[in-house]
Amino acid sequence: MYEIDKAKGKTYSDVIQLFFSQNNCIPTAAWHNVYSTKYQKLKNLYFDEKLTWSEDADNFYQWFFSTKKIGFF
Repeated sequence: MYEIDKAKGKTYSDVIQLFFSQNNCIPTAAWHNVYSTKYQKLKNLYFDEKLTWSEDADNFYQWFFSTKKIGFF
């Protein structure tokens, strides 16, 4: 399971490494994240309607790798 306390004070690169470490689960579920509608439209970040499996993860990675700023609360 992902441990949010490990991300506090880390750089973007550190958080990427933390997400992909063996001890963490990436929080990709759509209901688990909050996104800016304005940014979504600006970057054209939408769910791929052709996907029938893991569309949440696909969308999460679109968001995650399109920005250099992420926040946790």
